[in-house]
Amino acid sequence: MIRDITIGQYYPANSVIHRLDPRVKIVATLLFLISLFVQKSVLGYLVATLFLAGVIHLSKVPLKFIMKGLTDYDPALDHSSI
Repeated sequence: MIRDITIGQYYPANSVIHRLDPRVKIVATLLFLISLFVQKSVLGYLVATLFLAGVIHLSKVPLKFIMKGLTDYDPALDHSSI
């Protein structure tokens, strides 16, 4: 079961994203997350989605690998703290 968790797992690839300095990736991730919280329109989320798709494409990580990490998500857990 623990091997099925892919969120945060390193995927070795030779890409522009992988060659970036780790500090640049951390700052870029934080800026992206902040931009998601300040969006006020659907157009903003569309731009963020297109940006994320571009970064995924540049990273050369297979979409199947990324989607595998999302299949373990259980929406029922969102309401477990209520």
